[in-house]
Amino acid sequence: MKATVWVTRNISIDVDGTDDKNLFKGIAQAMNHEFFADTCCGKCGCEDLKYQVRTVTTDGEENEFYEIVCKKCYAKLSFGHAKAGGMYAKRLEVGAKGKAIKDENDKGIKLPNKGWLRFNKETGKNE
Repeated sequence: MKATVWVTRNISIDVDGTDDKNLFKGIAQAMNHEFFADTCCGKCGCEDLKYQVRTVTTDGEENEFYEIVCKKCYAKLSFGHAKAGGMYAKRLEVGAKGKAIKDENDKGIKLPNKGWLRFNKETGKNE
């Protein structure tokens, strides 16, 4: 059995399943990817987005960085990947060790613009 799932206006995923249950699971998995939730830039609202993977080599070790980039204002939404698999949008402020910074109510502090950041030359920071 096969199905085509439109996860955004421009992106579809073909799903295969051996029976109804497997096909249903495949459709649910395709529709639950967080990186399809953002259909426009959180900074400027532009819908012209680019998915990119950058590979950076440091001390002989390659690291891949997954991002959605706005083609208008160049803001980026970065993604992390869990050791157990799967990806997540980086929408919380993190400290030097990569752990989420929490407020007085023990909740993670959200980044502005739903995590969409652009480097500001004047301040030298991602904002």
